[in-house]
Amino acid sequence: MTMQKNEEMFFSNKDELETLLIKLVGDCLDGDEKAEEELATIKEQIDYTYEIEADADFTFDWNVSEESAISFDDIDEYKKFKALEDDHCLTVGDLDKWVEFEVCEFGELCVNDTKITIKFDGMSDTASIAAKEAMEKIYQKDRREFIFRETEARMKAAKEQVERLQAQIISDEQKLQEIKDGNVCPALADALGLHK
Repeated sequence: MTMQKNEEMFFSNKDELETLLIKLVGDCLDGDEKAEEELATIKEQIDYTYEIEADADFTFDWNVSEESAISFDDIDEYKKFKALEDDHCLTVGDLDKWVEFEVCEFGELCVNDTKITIKFDGMSDTASIAAKEAMEKIYQKDRREFIFRETEARMKAAKEQVERLQAQIISDEQKLQEIKDGNVCPALADALGLHK
């Protein structure tokens, strides 16, 4: 079975796929049902997650506001939260499910600076066999690179430890030679009992 269009895009132009997913999630936030269907189709091929981040401003009746960053991983939850902007007599308690503000007042909600980020986790269970095989090759390469980096780091740490031990041995040998030659500072000689 050959790869499907979105699977091919994952391997050849992941940035373009990410841009498409961000646009589709944004369209879903605006109620576009066709975008929801397209997201579901892509999800059948590619395992991804999205996060919707926004700033929530709660303005009290006397035009003082408090701001809090908030994030969602569910489009419907974001839409429920965003819909509260239309309620002009909210209490802070109405928002407790999503965000906590310090004050206990009535006011209005404003949601600003909405950003969408996408994280790819590989191929979904229902992806084409060709896409799964290509992903497995990437996983194997990543595992080899990880094992190589870890082994290299352990070897470097071991070499540094050997160098420290060698330096300590050389230093100790020099001190022993100084003691044998009688070139020991008086305090050390007293401590070692050499003057007795």
